[in-house]
Amino acid sequence: MEFQKTKLWTKLKSNKELSQSILDIRDNCVLLGEAIKTLIPGFTDHSVKHMDALWTVTDSVFTESEIHLFTEAEAFILGASFYFHDLGMSLGATKEGVEILRKNEKYLSYKLRLENVFHLSPDVSDIISLQLTARELHALTAIKLCSEKIPGIDKHIIEKSSIRNTWGDYIGEVSASHHWSLTEIEQRLGLRGPIPSPNKDNIDLAFVACALRIIDYSHINSERANYIERLLRINIDDESLLHWKAQESIDGPLRLENRLKYVSNKQIEDVEAWWLFYDMVSGLDKEISVVSEYLETKSWSQSRFSLEGVYHVKTPKNFSALVRPKNFEPIDIRFKPDSIERLVEILGGKTLYGNDQFAPLRELLQNSRDAILLRKQQEDITDNDYQGKITISLDTTSSLNKLVIRDNGIGMDSKVIQDYLLGIASDYWNSQDYYNDFPNAKAKGFSPTGKFGIGFLSVFMIGDNISVETERKARNNLRLSLKGLGKHGSLIASAATGNIGTSITINITKQKTDIYNNLELIVKARAPMLSFPVLIKTPILTSNIEAGWWKIVSQKDFFDFISNWETISATNTDDIYKYERLIFQSRYRDNIEFDSLERFKKWPDKQPEIIEENFRLLAIPDFGKVILCSRGIAVKTISLNGLTGIVNIDDLTLTASRKETIKLDTDEFIKKVISEIRPKVIEALNLLESEGMITSRFEFIIKVAKIYGPEILEDLTLPWISAFIPPGDVRLFNSKNAIELIKEKDELILSYGTGPWTTEEICRNYFSTASDSAMIIPVTQKAQPEYGDYSEKDIITMDTLPKQMKVKGRNQDEDNIESERYKEAILLMSILKVIAKAWNVDVIKLVNYQWLRKRNSHLCVHFIKKDLK
Repeated sequence: MEFQKTKLWTKLKSNKELSQSILDIRDNCVLLGEAIKTLIPGFTDHSVKHMDALWTVTDSVFTESEIHLFTEAEAFILGASFYFHDLGMSLGATKEGVEILRKNEKYLSYKLRLENVFHLSPDVSDIISLQLTARELHALTAIKLCSEKIPGIDKHIIEKSSIRNTWGDYIGEVSASHHWSLTEIEQRLGLRGPIPSPNKDNIDLAFVACALRIIDYSHINSERANYIERLLRINIDDESLLHWKAQESIDGPLRLENRLKYVSNKQIEDVEAWWLFYDMVSGLDKEISVVSEYLETKSWSQSRFSLEGVYHVKTPKNFSALVRPKNFEPIDIRFKPDSIERLVEILGGKTLYGNDQFAPLRELLQNSRDAILLRKQQEDITDNDYQGKITISLDTTSSLNKLVIRDNGIGMDSKVIQDYLLGIASDYWNSQDYYNDFPNAKAKGFSPTGKFGIGFLSVFMIGDNISVETERKARNNLRLSLKGLGKHGSLIASAATGNIGTSITINITKQKTDIYNNLELIVKARAPMLSFPVLIKTPILTSNIEAGWWKIVSQKDFFDFISNWETISATNTDDIYKYERLIFQSRYRDNIEFDSLERFKKWPDKQPEIIEENFRLLAIPDFGKVILCSRGIAVKTISLNGLTGIVNIDDLTLTASRKETIKLDTDEFIKKVISEIRPKVIEALNLLESEGMITSRFEFIIKVAKIYGPEILEDLTLPWISAFIPPGDVRLFNSKNAIELIKEKDELILSYGTGPWTTEEICRNYFSTASDSAMIIPVTQKAQPEYGDYSEKDIITMDTLPKQMKVKGRNQDEDNIESERYKEAILLMSILKVIAKAWNVDVIKLVNYQWLRKRNSHLCVHFIKKDLK
């Protein structure tokens, strides 16, 4: 076999027992290595062909003299690790192995993310999760495979028990180490220093681990990504395909002086593939440097590793002379250091948030909200055990004005701070790190407010000097200091204090301090529906905003808050003057007349309303403004005709600035609310009877019916149907009473837009055949559609109601008329439904009856019951 010609094998072959053990291990790995390509077809070669090739790569990574310094024990452990280090990815080759993978929490976290973030089906996410879990655990699995039987197969890979018992742990640790950081290698292997081996030799396990990571990393060439093999594989995803294309034309590595050299045997056409390979060798170059620095710190491993990096990799242009692109020049257009500060300003400042002065506070409030709810869920603590709380303090007593936002939520670790809190547009909530940290969060119902990972950057809108103190349960206390955009910061870890949560302190300017003076109103406006209290501390007062405060305040105070929300929240600098005026008014409220519910009030008693867990809405026909919230945080106001209040909808899709919804469908919600509020509207309408002159309120009644549904009129005890009962009695009836009365009548005269006495006159003039006992029902035209217009002065027509109520100016003979317009005449249609119910006929027959119309002064009809049957 080719690998037996290498210098590393030559070092080992004189020891018959150890060299034979390598061959035995190799034989047992052949089938498992082949299983990897079946289980994970997207991965480049991880078969025994790759394992064998690492012997050859070793001759490029190390010089002949350096290989000579390997002890037999080190050569054996390194050679054995070539076969074990990736073998864990074959764990799913057996039924028992699959079950092991599915029981691992990594599998659950992958599967949840694939289903919730990428919306894959359970079957597809299961397959991918098994693949990802096998890869994630393959280093740990390598340790077990060195000493335990293959799951589901009664066989050890290291068959000889004496070798397995004496060498298994060393081989397993080194095999697993290629996925460790150098810090972990130092802690787990390096601190031991050189140790005696079972064959009376010595071993530097940390050095062998470093050798494996560089040798394995260096094997990036066409051997691992054969073009023909790639064509024979199925189900290679786009990302994996790019890895194949990046390596399939590559030869190397060849050692040239103290660097590894790679070349392409043909020009690479795919731009992304070229860049991926360049990134790979750039990463290898960096890894060689850090390993070299690490080994130089050990006196016993100095002079054992002279490799310095990768040839010509410092610039894309230089590297393109070796790995040749076809018909393009590689230009690195990724962010340069001098553009980062500007990018942060764009994502965290006015470009995104406009002149919204309170965007930073809102962003921090939503972060605190998420942290509190996540901690409560993860620790399974009840409200009695844990009261989530945010404290916001404005300190103007010292030389520096400070705004401090403190929560007792889940806290952060250093990875979250560095990769997500400070990352540009990084999204922790959809990352694999989040699903690894909290694999059961989604299943338990936790849903974060933040989506874009850019909210924290907004703090630089109000201050440059930022400090963050945070602590997770059983983790270090962390202190982050930032001195402004584009400047250096520091992160200091110290012993845990037990004070779990996060505190953010911002040194703010005098101008910003003035804007933030009335924190209570601002917090109520920006986060009105949080499910836990917010404590406000300022030099002037201390107050507590209780959860659900909006449910218990008076209707007048609630209405004032809703109607003045834009001004209170000061969404842009144009509102600052209004905001300051409002604050002034609030301090001298008794002496100043506020905008209030009074100028909109149309009900005889308090406003009909419904209060539920996620909304409070008042039925006010003359006013319609609703504050829309998502997960307790206000987004904007929307107009909902006749409904005023506040609504929380958790699953809203918002823009990055959180000021607009990307998709908002309120139809179902409005239907639900109208259905729930209708009984209270009916109750309020019935109270109008106490006012006496009901006819003077017809316009209001019609408006209410239009907004909350004409069905309301059918359920009223309030009399709203005016009727002339011969010989001269004019009375009002509700629907129920009118139906009973009309049942006994054989004919009716109905007039739209005239009073009872005018209607009687119309009857005498136009319906001479009507009996003297015919009941006459006049219908007011107030707040309802007018009927059309004729140019002829005295023309009289007989036609159906839809044609008689066509749009003004339309030709009378035109077929294409707006026939549905008559339905807008709420009062008229409701009375027709009463008649239809009383006579047990279809209302369409009444609509299509012959209606008389003279110019725009009369629209009337003489219904005869027998003609409708």
